[in-house]
Amino acid sequence: MNAKEPLKVGPWEPNLDRALELAMQLMRIPGPSCSEAEVVAFIRAKLDAVGVPMEAVYVDAANKMSPAGGDTGNLILKLPGTIRGPRRLLMAHLDTVLICLGCSPVRIGNYVESANPESGLGADNRSGVAAILTAVLEIFEHGLPHPPLTFLWTVQEELGPFGSRYVEKRRLGKPRMAWNWDGRGPHRITLAATGGDTLHIKVHGIASHAGGAPERGVSAIAMAGLALHEMVTKGWHGDLLTLSIPVRTFPICSRPFCGSTWTVRTKA
Repeated sequence: MNAKEPLKVGPWEPNLDRALELAMQLMRIPGPSCSEAEVVAFIRAKLDAVGVPMEAVYVDAANKMSPAGGDTGNLILKLPGTIRGPRRLLMAHLDTVLICLGCSPVRIGNYVESANPESGLGADNRSGVAAILTAVLEIFEHGLPHPPLTFLWTVQEELGPFGSRYVEKRRLGKPRMAWNWDGRGPHRITLAATGGDTLHIKVHGIASHAGGAPERGVSAIAMAGLALHEMVTKGWHGDLLTLSIPVRTFPICSRPFCGSTWTVRTKA
């Protein structure tokens, strides 16, 4: 099917079951920051299978510009429009954090969890990767009309984000609008942000009259203050030096940027 020759389609709904299966397939692929090449290969194979012209697919040299190095650059797909309109860019990042290595996603009712208790899920951001990949597949399978589109899958978001910082902008086709599938659910759109962290913590003290028996009470505010102080002085999540889960090896940030070399071994 050639997306340049759209069919006259009637009522259409995306294949949501396929979209979920794509997300779960992507979660199974190990691809921490700097080691996203296997994920790129998976996406390229899916694009090729539905007839996306491979000359429209490009891997840039962002990894060569990044201080962290890496085995691949950003994956870019640029399509001409079949209808007039400004170019849109749809993007999501490929990499996951280290704890997601070894993920074994399973569907339980309306939820997806990792069957491996030692692994995170990797939905950040393989769910976003699957969402925009599904858009491409649906366009080519059903000949859907569309304006000029650029699809961008970036690397090393969890580190910098270096992928988007060093993307080859000339390859994007000067999009006028852009959507980044990351962060919160589809019901919320973030227009701009310099960064943010959200913690919801309940601290329960022991009530006691401040004048009559202050020594019997425990101040919730004081406990929260001490906890925050310890998080800052001892590290938000501790000091991660090496994560070892045999058998497969990934070099993570082998350049001086990280201050050390991490070797991550995952299950085959």
